[in-house]
Amino acid sequence: MSQQPQPSPEHESSDESQKSKDAAALPNRSSPRWLVFLKPKVGIPLAIMIVLVSIPLAYRSWRISSLPPIDEPFDVEAFCRVTIPDEENAFVEYREAFDLFVADTATVEEWDSEDDLYRGRWELAPTAFKAWISANARATEKWLEGTKKPDAMAVPRDQLSYSNIWHANKERAIARLAFMKAGRHLSRDETASAWKLYHAIFRFTRHLSQNASLQSRVWGIAIHAWTASEILSWAGHPGTSASDLEHAMAVLARDYETMTPPFSATLKHEHLVLKDCLNSFDYGSQVFDKNPLLNRAMIFLQAEPEFSASLLDHVLKNQLQAVDNDLATRPAFVPGNQCLFDLAASPLRPASGAELANLTLPNTMIDLIAGIPRLKHLLAGRDNERCFQATMMALLAVERSVRLHGRFPESLNECAAPSSVKAFSDPHQPVYKPLIFSTDGHFAVVYSIGLDGIDDSHSPKPSAEEERESWSQLYNSDGRFEGFRIPLWRPESDADVDEAAVVVPDNVQD
Repeated sequence: MSQQPQPSPEHESSDESQKSKDAAALPNRSSPRWLVFLKPKVGIPLAIMIVLVSIPLAYRSWRISSLPPIDEPFDVEAFCRVTIPDEENAFVEYREAFDLFVADTATVEEWDSEDDLYRGRWELAPTAFKAWISANARATEKWLEGTKKPDAMAVPRDQLSYSNIWHANKERAIARLAFMKAGRHLSRDETASAWKLYHAIFRFTRHLSQNASLQSRVWGIAIHAWTASEILSWAGHPGTSASDLEHAMAVLARDYETMTPPFSATLKHEHLVLKDCLNSFDYGSQVFDKNPLLNRAMIFLQAEPEFSASLLDHVLKNQLQAVDNDLATRPAFVPGNQCLFDLAASPLRPASGAELANLTLPNTMIDLIAGIPRLKHLLAGRDNERCFQATMMALLAVERSVRLHGRFPESLNECAAPSSVKAFSDPHQPVYKPLIFSTDGHFAVVYSIGLDGIDDSHSPKPSAEEERESWSQLYNSDGRFEGFRIPLWRPESDADVDEAAVVVPDNVQD
């Protein structure tokens, strides 16, 4: 048997060296597996991925920390505990009335002379209008029941959300219907029945402003202006007596004073709506792509809910400090469109108004918190409501004086009781300065100096194109309402003039 050739020592050394190299290339079972991530081919891509994730998270953390911490701007828990029993809540009946309400027909919607019906010219009403009003008799009666209640709450405070705030699609329609019914009563000289409806609409405007967010309050302000104007149609009717006017002044002053909530309460309701909106999924779809996953990712990375909620708390805290102040005591706004009061930082306000104004509002805040950028306009609307109220009350007193004396008074002081001075004060001037009154003996004007603080010197004499037999509204050069013009009501005989004083009990019941 032949012998196999034996490897030389050089070959043995070479094989052992190769085996040791191969063994070194294999993972060492005794060493940690994470060491493999230190190798360039694994570690570099991993590091890039970590950086890409860390950047948006760091940005998110910076956004949240860029605002100082703040407590709740008001006691939300206590605020939400407030409820109204059904026997006192007007919206129990309003909901039933809205369910019974019959919408307009096409013929009704196309008719553009509704003002004739509001002013009592019922003979001009087309058949479609008459049929529509008859069809809504049950809805009107149910609505009237609601106007007699002392308070209103459309949605419980702890259930307020962006989706269930009360929308005013039927509120204006049912007020429009009531105005037409009042006009029909005026055309029949049924002034007592007409007053019942006008007073009901007035209380309806107060109910819309109670326990409600900004949207409902804006509708209350708008319908109030409409009501104040149409009440003057009733006041100028020959069948309305001095005692009727005295009674109207008493109950309207009482209702406006007791049923109109402070604007801060409205902002608190709006705050609850917006906080719910920030916590809902629909919040993201308002701004970003409709893809649900992208929505959630973008909202998370930008810290929108947390940042927006904190910013909302800061803004509301700032606004609640001064929003109820009148023009004489209200601080100035910070320049810009943020609608923040120029208030210094304090323990209640960790950031000043100017500091908050320098922050960039996220897109979602701009899109959803519409009430904040519009606050200046909303306050102007509230002041405008006060202007309608004050000028209406002054003209009711003027009409009463005409009934008693057969002529316009020389001044508002002549026809105002001492306790009525505040009611006739100009809401656009400080310290209860009076409204401006002027008459030429045939017409009279009562108006405010307006937001611009300039007396526009409205003439009592109307222009040639204006109606001379009824009231008309007065506006400044910017188109803002400032007051009314009315013609002199002349009694048919001297017997219609009653010089006797009219006394109304302190506790007026309508």
